[in-house]
Amino acid sequence: MPPEAEERVVVLKRDGSLEDLRKDIHHINNRVHDLETYAAVSTEKLSHISKAVDNVASSLSRGLWIVGGSILAAVAAFIVNGGLQVVT
Repeated sequence: MPPEAEERVVVLKRDGSLEDLRKDIHHINNRVHDLETYAAVSTEKLSHISKAVDNVASSLSRGLWIVGGSILAAVAAFIVNGGLQVVT
């Protein structure tokens, strides 16, 4: 859950009791923990996405080399078999 999805506003009370301050600190600690967890999960997701993009790019590159090599092989075979031979 992104931090923007759930905003918790913690208001520190100047005239509050020690128990109120403990509750506020507890809320702040929970919020920090949630944000740290969200950051860790986001970092891990980004890592997986980056690996997936690298795999797709590698596959596309390999495919282009195969297509280009096939075209060159076809042109070479055409020339070897007497392609564009002018008969007079």
